[in-house]
Amino acid sequence: MGLAADNRLEAFEIFIQAGAISAVIIIYAKKLWQNFNLWRKILVGFIPTGILGLFFSRYLSQLLTNTGLVLAMLLAGGLFFLVWDRIARRFKVSAKALEQVTYRQAIAIGLAQSIAMIPGVSRSAASIFGGLIVGLEKEVAVEFSFLLAIPTIFAASALAIIKNRSILDKDDFLLFSIGFFIALATAWWAIRFFLGYLKKHSFAVFGWYRIILASLYALLIK
Repeated sequence: MGLAADNRLEAFEIFIQAGAISAVIIIYAKKLWQNFNLWRKILVGFIPTGILGLFFSRYLSQLLTNTGLVLAMLLAGGLFFLVWDRIARRFKVSAKALEQVTYRQAIAIGLAQSIAMIPGVSRSAASIFGGLIVGLEKEVAVEFSFLLAIPTIFAASALAIIKNRSILDKDDFLLFSIGFFIALATAWWAIRFFLGYLKKHSFAVFGWYRIILASLYALLIK
């Protein structure tokens, strides 16, 4: 879009991420309110990303402008989506509801999520497939991935706000607020659609999406 990758744009991205994750909180508010044990598992799942993020986020953020790496990860992720249906049967399902997710599984999913610190790797995809590999049913893996985004994105946003607090201006309030609420609305719709879609379909369409996107972008930057 021709936007300069400066601190102001990063601050705006913080606000729209907060809007998107607010949609998760709204959708799962009742379940989170009634199940404190689920909160503990979510926080346990966040620990690996939190620790690794503190040590490596500064280095990995420098790779955000590495277009070749981003495209390679988009392509690799797309291929993994396509082959998943062929290897899925090798992994036994042990958790068919969020309440059945164990702390060991939560930590393993958190480790898988940490891979998404590499630019071009989808946080949700990494945590979803991490959940599937350790035995979560597909819908449960997707839901736990959304819930795990709550502490992950809020922590990343808080860190970014602290870093960029000097450039935040009251004149940006309206612009940032519009971004926040649009992100909240579109994320709410996307989550509802995604959950409904996966009840009847595989991940293949998302694999083709990533492959086509990476291919088109590679052609455009030549």
